[in-house]
Order: sequence, then structure tokens, then C-alpha cells
Amino acid sequence: MAKKKAKRTQSRARHSYDPNLSPVGWYVGSFLLRFVEIGAKGNNNPKRRFLSWQNTILVKAKSLDHAFEKVVKVANSQTTPYKGGPDGIPVQWIFEGVTELLPVYDVARRSRCKLPDNQPEKGSQRLDHVLVGCLLQ
Repeated sequence: MAKKKAKRTQSRARHSYDPNLSPVGWYVGSFLLRFVEIGAKGNNNPKRRFLSWQNTILVKAKSLDHAFEKVVKVANSQTTPYKGGPDGIPVQWIFEGVTELLPVYDVARRSRCKLPDNQPEKGSQRLDHVLVGCLLQ
């Protein structure tokens, strides 16, 4: 009986893994952006309601920390001020934070994915993040 228990323990040790490390090198990250009119009163009021948008992306990374850095970099790239609406009011999306970051453990065998128009085509440049737009079968 003791031998069987020892074998089971050894077997588990050989198959142990880090749940925070993706064996396939991909991570799913989500981040929150808040929309503001630049210079409007109450932009920093925590009780005020704002238009918000949560984005979910896939990032290729060596570790969870590396994936976090990439998600933050992508999120910050979405915060450039611009003039919105017919009156050209100065507006901006403000990065509020990463809301979720999970390792991908397995790659789907069958999927239909359509990259958004603003993503690089395969082979044109290194694709290390894509907006999630896949329908898994």
C-alpha cells in the first residue's frame, strides 16, 4: 500500500506545473478605459458615471509579468487625446487598469478568427497581440 502511495506522489511531482505560466506562451488580458471630455468638471470625481469600455486582448509573452507589461503598453497606446463629435471637442480614453490576466493553457484546434482591420497581416510584422475576435467551434 505504501508503495502505491509513493508512486502516486512521484507521478504528481513529475506532472506539476505553475498555474500562472502558459505552456503555449499566450495570455488573455482585459483592461478598462474611461471616456472623458478633456477639461470637463468632475473628471476625477469617483462618484460620477462615465462611459467605459473593457477591451480583451491576447498577448504572446514569456511570463505573467511580461504579459501584464504588454497589456499595459497596449492599453496606454489607446489613450491619445483627439477631437470628437461634430464640434471637435477635445476628448480622451483614460486607462483605468488591468481587470483580468489569465494564461492560455491550450490552443484551440479549430477556430474561425478574423483579425480587425487595424491589425498587421500575418508576416508583415511580428504579431504579439491581437484583439480577441474568435469564434471557437
